Amino acid sequence: MSTVTPRDPLLTRADQPSPLVKVTSHPIKWMRNLIRTLVIAVVVAHVGMVVVMGLYYLLFEVYNPITRAWHHAVSDPYLRHNLRDVAEGLLGGFCAQQIFWNHYRKRDLAKLNFFDRIELYLHIPNLKQADKLSRWQLVTCWVVALLYAIPGFVVTLLVVKSVNFNLDSVLPIHPHAPAVQAVWERLRNWWTGSWDKKLIGYGASLFFGRRPMSKIFDEVQFRFAARMVRRGKSPRFWYPPTLQARYNDLKRSAY
Repeated sequence: MSTVTPRDPLLTRADQPSPLVKVTSHPIKWMRNLIRTLVIAVVVAHVGMVVVMGLYYLLFEVYNPITRAWHHAVSDPYLRHNLRDVAEGLLGGFCAQQIFWNHYRKRDLAKLNFFDRIELYLHIPNLKQADKLSRWQLVTCWVVALLYAIPGFVVTLLVVKSVNFNLDSVLPIHPHAPAVQAVWERLRNWWTGSWDKKLIGYGASLFFGRRPMSKIFDEVQFRFAARMVRRGKSPRFWYPPTLQARYNDLKRSAY
């Protein structure tokens, strides 16, 4: 697998295409972009958690032979639920990072360190590889990310165990309308229920887990923006500013 070459002009851009701006140049617009990104990231992270919950039940709680095998392999129901909660936090963290991914952040993509060389040799997704991701890399990226995230699991677990904190006290809102209250209670339970386990997964997605996923984030964003350019579609207003910037740059570069 080859390393980064100058063939991709987007890798060598120094400026940030619209709507991205530097905080020192346009602080108000920068803050507006940040707020939009945060709102979108929270929504997408929530969707990621729901996806994990749905996949868990489809894989392990629908087909009886698989359910029995899973319950036999992990006989402790508390441990099974903990594994699901940690997975929710992990995928939610990856989804949020995809929204925040900024292709135009300044990075030294030409210089390879020891770990870069090992990853490129083993065909592990690496942001400094010039070639597009292979199908094998796309299929195995989640397994690789889990292995990388092990230190994050351990560190976040130690931090969570050392902090005695009740997250329910942070969201003491009780809407008066019954319908609104029912929706709010469901959302609050999703975020505060087993929050410590979800935080462990989220922390692992940030601590080393993101290293092999960075190439995934970049290529997913590129493919999505390139497809919009090819089809002549414009980004919707709810698309994150980083994705809109990638679209504008690709369109300007006549991809």
